[in-house]
Amino acid sequence: MGPTMTGIVERDGSCTILVSGTRRWALMGAPAETLAVGAKVSVTTNAAAMPPGCPGRPELTAVLVLRATPA
Repeated sequence: MGPTMTGIVERDGSCTILVSGTRRWALMGAPAETLAVGAKVSVTTNAAAMPPGCPGRPELTAVLVLRATPA
């Protein structure tokens, strides 16, 4: 398993994003699809390609969510 990060869930169109301080991650995978906007969560991830529907911005890093829990 990869790193675990904690932050607040946002959406940009169909893209689910985790915001933690100044960092932003585009989340993909089944656990990411269940996250509610505004929820504070911890996610365990692996690196991934940018998911379809997510804007390709330099500050946005794509990750595959392996596990998500309330924080």
